[in-house]
Amino acid sequence: MEGFYGKVRANIKEGCILSDQIALSNITIFQKDTANKIREAYVEGFTEPFYFGVHGGVRDFYKAETEIEYPSTLDHIVAAAGG
Repeated sequence: MEGFYGKVRANIKEGCILSDQIALSNITIFQKDTANKIREAYVEGFTEPFYFGVHGGVRDFYKAETEIEYPSTLDHIVAAAGG
């Protein structure tokens, strides 16, 4: 199964020039169940995958019929921003 391979460059240290790379995220994402919006992401340095999907109102909106409900991409973004 082919995954999406993405790299994200983060420059968060005060005084950094935008070309100064301080972090590089290597993530592989597999679309596990397209109809039900389930994705499995592997982050370099971690052995266990992260799962993204739908739940609650979002699940109902997409008329997904998942056996297991997973946090949505938005849930992960909100959690990261709140930390």
